[in-house]
Amino acid sequence: MTIQRLILAMALFAILQGCQRDREPDPRTTPPPPPMTVRGDASPAPQKLDDLVDDVTRAQTPAEEAERLKRLREYMVDNDLTYSTRITRTTDTRAIDSGASTITEPLRVTVDVSQGRQVLRTFAFIPRDNRNLVHLGQ
Repeated sequence: MTIQRLILAMALFAILQGCQRDREPDPRTTPPPPPMTVRGDASPAPQKLDDLVDDVTRAQTPAEEAERLKRLREYMVDNDLTYSTRITRTTDTRAIDSGASTITEPLRVTVDVSQGRQVLRTFAFIPRDNRNLVHLGQ
């Protein structure tokens, strides 16, 4: 009698498993597709981090520098990148902790761009206008 029960239990299990696989997914439990992100900016700005960094370091005027820093910041925000800055005076290499955009003497800015804990790129530049550092939160 035990063998008959075992065979009956196995047959019942097989039938139930077969029926379960044939069911359509319940639309209430099916997750919705992820939302699409559309950028409103249709400008042909470079999309690679290296290109944007090169643009910042090659800026010829304060206005160019400001625009390029804005584009770099937008790229970092859009791609979930973080950054840290180290700012020193060019004359005596003294570190500037805050208010760099209000200082009138030449500064050197070093920027580390990271994704999580991994540093993707480090670059340095001397701002054409220290007021442009507001685009980097300074």
